[in-house]
Amino acid sequence: MTTRHAAAVALIAFVGVGLGEPRVRGQEAQSRPTFRGGIDAVQLDVTVLDKDRKPLRGLTAADFTVLEDGVPRPIVAVTPIELPRAATPGAAWMRDVAPDVVSNSRDTGRVIVILFDDAYTAFGSSALGIGRRVARAVVDGLGPADAAAVTFTFAGTKQDFTPDHARLLKAIDSFTPKDSSGAGAPLGCAFRGRAGCVLDAIEHIADALPLLPPRRKVLVLISAGGFPIPALDFDQDAPANGDAPSPELRDAERVLRKLQEANISVYAFSPNGLEVRGFNSGDEKLRMLAEQTGGDVGLNTNAPWDNVPVMFAETQSYYLVAFQSGHEDGRAHRIRVRVNRPGAEVRARSDYVAPDLDHPKKTRKPAPVHTPLETALAGGFPDSTVPIDASVAAFADPGRRTITLHVIASVRPGLGDAQAHRVTIRTSVFDKEWKERGRDSQVVTMSSPANGAGGIVTAALPIKPGRYELRLAAESDGKAGSLFTDVDIPNVRNEQLSASGVLVGAPIAPTTHGDGSTAAWPIRPTTVRTFRRDERASVFFEVYQGGRSEPMPVSLHATVLDRSGAVVVDETRNIAADRFIVDRRAPVVYGLPLTQLGTGDYLVTLDIALRKEHVQRTVRFRVQ
Repeated sequence: MTTRHAAAVALIAFVGVGLGEPRVRGQEAQSRPTFRGGIDAVQLDVTVLDKDRKPLRGLTAADFTVLEDGVPRPIVAVTPIELPRAATPGAAWMRDVAPDVVSNSRDTGRVIVILFDDAYTAFGSSALGIGRRVARAVVDGLGPADAAAVTFTFAGTKQDFTPDHARLLKAIDSFTPKDSSGAGAPLGCAFRGRAGCVLDAIEHIADALPLLPPRRKVLVLISAGGFPIPALDFDQDAPANGDAPSPELRDAERVLRKLQEANISVYAFSPNGLEVRGFNSGDEKLRMLAEQTGGDVGLNTNAPWDNVPVMFAETQSYYLVAFQSGHEDGRAHRIRVRVNRPGAEVRARSDYVAPDLDHPKKTRKPAPVHTPLETALAGGFPDSTVPIDASVAAFADPGRRTITLHVIASVRPGLGDAQAHRVTIRTSVFDKEWKERGRDSQVVTMSSPANGAGGIVTAALPIKPGRYELRLAAESDGKAGSLFTDVDIPNVRNEQLSASGVLVGAPIAPTTHGDGSTAAWPIRPTTVRTFRRDERASVFFEVYQGGRSEPMPVSLHATVLDRSGAVVVDETRNIAADRFIVDRRAPVVYGLPLTQLGTGDYLVTLDIALRKEHVQRTVRFRVQ
């Protein structure tokens, strides 16, 4: 995959982790349907709420009417979608701590982009705290199959799509308002089009999300509406005043059309809190974006985060409504969806642009043909066609100043047919500029046992300290799957205290090779995190002391929590200073206390401390 090919699907640097397909009510892991016939059917995401603003379930095609420019159109299909509800765990770690094993085999619910309008949010106001709290409420409300991303209209620590709450919260905490009362918005916004940073950022999102597989798409806009675009009125039933639209109006209209075409619902939250004043043009802009895309607003309140659960409820149960369009003229047409239930409130986009079959576009050069492996590797979201699990850990190389990223992958070709399969596996690492910084390619023969176990493949990629995205794809029998994950590589030579990633597996006896060297790891790594009480499993990692001062003793505090948050194991051990004499590293093997635990889910936290410096590694596991 070329850098350009990868960047084409990462227009805003958003990438998903461990995601598959949404679950359609009454079906198992079935992909979200699409509809065709004659002129392509227009597909709508439609939320229907009762008088108490709760999703109205059980509707059929007979309950819906779709008006196109005021004229009823034939409905092709109505499919109810029920996304997994957010779990109510007994302990915060069940929600907040991500597994150390990445998988592409999960069902997928919502795709949520949190967009902070830092460019036009007043510096020094209460907006910082309110805005962050709204975003944290979104992260807390994520369902088990949702993924979110964080981005900014001007500057901040962006986070690609991930279900990892810790990574999302770290990006949220980088939000800082940039609009000074004296100087206004940052000067850089003047170079991003007539409407500045906000419209440019929204357009990037609207361009990128349609490249993802069909799923419920939500844009959470945290803004006071101070950006320089007009509040549009797209009610086509209103008479035109004959005036030519301004360039700013055309720009805003173009972006809004893109949001509608992509079925992206905008939920806007103002961080300004309760304001006592009359007409607020900022509020009107936010309402316009929300109402025209089937979303909602949280305005003029000191607690806008209270509206976040409403957003999740409205997007958790909805309908895919496909209707037959009567146009192919390339123009925008008004859509109104009605439901024959008294008091029902319908949320859906308000218009769409018909295909222009009368004036086809000029023929372009044929698109390059990519193999299934390349397509899966370059996709906007992971592909679950071939199931893959992976454990990723970076270790400092012995006797050198380099670091190697180790990948332990379990691949299941053939979906349990117990037959031998030829599998091509490609692992690539990209930096924040989408430059490929490492690659490993292998062709192996493996089987997929009926018990669901996969064949283990390992890869090692030399890498420099920094933040990267790892992409792994596997192709077999013309089908390919992929998974993506973020990787942070520490500078182990300069940091006073740091640690490698973790590997988990059964302990093995030390072995010596013919050249006199010993095995690199004291365990046999696996991606399995479910163990029997009579099994042996250990967590392996290395602790590093950088700098030039003499190594010092380090403490290791291990705790194991059950799903209720109760501490079931609490122990401390010391790592002597002389353990760091060779290459300033100390290997650590922590045996999971499986015999002491009952059936259930657990979290082991390994806290390494040197004076005031702390480094933590966590592993979620299950005992059966």
